[in-house]
Amino acid sequence: MFKQSQIQKINITVSCLLLLFFSAGCKGKIGVTAKPPPRMYKITASNLHGVETGGLNHIWAVGAYGSIFHSPDRGKNWVRQVSGTEDLLCSAEFVTESRGWICGIYGLVLNTDDGGNNWVRQDSGTKEHLFDLCFVSETNGWAVGNMGTTIHTSDGGKTWVSKRKPEDANFNAVCFIDENTGWIAGEFGRIYHTTDGGDNWVQQKPQTLFVNENDPWGDVPLALYGVKFIDKRMGWVVGMEGVLLRTEDGGKTWIDLGGSLNMKDPLYDIKITGERGWIVGGGGTYLLSEDAGITWKQMKDKIKTRFWLHDISFSDRMNGWVVGARGAVVKTEDGGKTWTMLSGLTYDVPEFGLVDF
Repeated sequence: MFKQSQIQKINITVSCLLLLFFSAGCKGKIGVTAKPPPRMYKITASNLHGVETGGLNHIWAVGAYGSIFHSPDRGKNWVRQVSGTEDLLCSAEFVTESRGWICGIYGLVLNTDDGGNNWVRQDSGTKEHLFDLCFVSETNGWAVGNMGTTIHTSDGGKTWVSKRKPEDANFNAVCFIDENTGWIAGEFGRIYHTTDGGDNWVQQKPQTLFVNENDPWGDVPLALYGVKFIDKRMGWVVGMEGVLLRTEDGGKTWIDLGGSLNMKDPLYDIKITGERGWIVGGGGTYLLSEDAGITWKQMKDKIKTRFWLHDISFSDRMNGWVVGARGAVVKTEDGGKTWTMLSGLTYDVPEFGLVDF
C-alpha cells in the first residue's frame, strides 16, 4: 500500500507530464516556446485625420467620433481629452504648448488655452465642413472647407469672418507664411493666392493640371489635398494620383515632380523643415526628401502599413509624427529615416491580412 504522501507525489508527477505533453501539442517540441507575434499597440482603433506637436514633448491626434488624444511625453503615454462632440475632427493647430485650435465638420472650431484640459467651441459663422486650418500667431488664423469656405480670425477665434464667396469646390488645405501671404488648394486643381490677407485672391493654374482646360471633353484637373510654402517663393502642392508639384516663383509656374515617381495613390500632406521634407498618402505611401524638397524618394516599407496616412507634424527636423487610418500613430526620431508604429495595424502581424482595406 502506498502512503498518502507517496500518492500525492505520484499525482503531482503525472500532472506535470500531462502538462508537458499537451504543451508540446500546442507549441511544438517540449521545452520550446513558440515566438509570440508582434504586439499591436492601440491608442485608438478609429481613423485619425490630424496630428500636431506643441513643443518637443506634446502631441495631439484628432479624428473620428470627436477623438482628441494627447501625449505630454513624446508618445509614451496618451490620454483622451474631452472634445464635447461626436463629429469628425479634421485638423489641429497649436501655436504654443497651451494654445491651440481644432476644426471639423459642420463648421466646428474648438479652442483651448490650457493644453486641451478644456476645449471650448467657437462660433465659426458657418455650418460648412472645415478641413484644414493655419495660424500664424496667437490671434491670426484661417480655416477652409467645402463649398469654397474660407474664414479668418484676427482675435484668436472669438470672431470669424468669411473671406471668399461660396464656390462649388472643396478647399482641402491652407498655408499662410505671414498675416498677408497665403495659399489655398482644393478640388479641380484649384490653387488661390493672396498677398493682402485674403481681401483679394488670384487663381494659379499649374500647366500639368490644366493641359486640356480649353477642351470641353478634356480631363478634369485632379484634386489637391496639401499645400506647403516655406517663404514667398518656394512651395509645393500634393494631390490625387500622385500629384506633386513645386514652385520657385510663388506659384506663377510649377514643376512636375510626381510624374517621374510613377505614383497612383493620392498624396494627402507635405511638410518641409530645413533640408528635410516628408509626404504621406494612400496605401501607406511615404516619401522623403533630403535636399529641402527639390527631389523625393519613395520609402517603401519604412512605415509598415497599407492603410492611408493622412497628416504629418514635426517638432524639429528629427522628431516627427504621422497619423492615419485604423488608429495609426507613427513616430520618428531620426528625421524620417526610420519609423516606429505606436498604434494601428502593421503588416508585421498576421491579423493585418484579415482586415479589409
